[in-house]
Amino acid sequence: MIRVLICTFILIVPAGGLVRAQKIDPLKQKDSLQALMDKAGASLNTSNYAAAIPLLRAALQLDSTNALALRNLGVSFAAMRDTAQARVYLTRAYRFNPKDAEVCYNLAVFTSQSGESAEAIRYFEAAYAIDTNSAMYSLGLGQELLSIGRVQKALPYLRRAHTLSPDLPIPLFQIGNCFAADRKYDSAEVYFEQCVTAGGSAPELHYFLGVAKRHLGKMDDAEKNFKLAIGRNPRYKECLQALGLLYAQQRKFVAAGAQFEKVIAVDSQFYAAWASLGATCALTEQPERADSIFQMLMKVDSSWGYQMVRLVEMEKSRQDDKQKTAPANSRPKK
Repeated sequence: MIRVLICTFILIVPAGGLVRAQKIDPLKQKDSLQALMDKAGASLNTSNYAAAIPLLRAALQLDSTNALALRNLGVSFAAMRDTAQARVYLTRAYRFNPKDAEVCYNLAVFTSQSGESAEAIRYFEAAYAIDTNSAMYSLGLGQELLSIGRVQKALPYLRRAHTLSPDLPIPLFQIGNCFAADRKYDSAEVYFEQCVTAGGSAPELHYFLGVAKRHLGKMDDAEKNFKLAIGRNPRYKECLQALGLLYAQQRKFVAAGAQFEKVIAVDSQFYAAWASLGATCALTEQPERADSIFQMLMKVDSSWGYQMVRLVEMEKSRQDDKQKTAPANSRPKK
């Protein structure tokens, strides 16, 4: 089963999009508060977050419930990669103004990134309920639902995102992931191809498209896409492994072994590659190296050693079956 890739494309709303003019009644607010907010807004509009933060904090000293100051502090800290402080201020902003869709969305992103899917879904749903015409909010909610395996519930939101932004590749990619997760590889292939047509070029896209094509028996197309993904990210170990397995399936064991070697060069503890490499060594008359790899795997985790043995046995069984079903005149003479 294809393991779904989710979080790559979620982005925090840029600070420039969060800075809005706020009309303040001079009878209810001090003039200095308006001045502080104006100066902070000017700094944020030029992405000068370090300058904006003390101004916004000063504004909060005059009005601790100012949701705009709290939100822009959260965004400023997020831009400076201080996620802990960003989340504190955005949570406070949400408490005073839970109808701010951008605050809800940013909180959803933070909770998603920290693995709090239930909270993330709650905030994504809140953002989407406020603005159902936002492709970003619909996409975020669909992605989060997909990340926890709720494929059928995710699909409508991803389709909605595609409807709202038909030229955006990401919703097409995630719709393809939904079908891949359900092993509907023909439908997954269609959406991954559409994503490529729409301008998608991420290594992950070509990897997943390659996996779908391999399941559909389109080996040449699968190889092409795996190579495209590796060309964009030569250290993409899952894709290197997939290409090696494709070669092994085609009995190109030398080429397969070369790919498994590349995986191990990227991550020496990727034991699936070691098991595959050991099997290819056993099948290409390298018994000493095969035995060395087997002994190493048994020491690390015996399940990997047994996996290596199973790979060898499966291939030998396949070769025996092929000989049994070959026409009599094509069998080697005794």
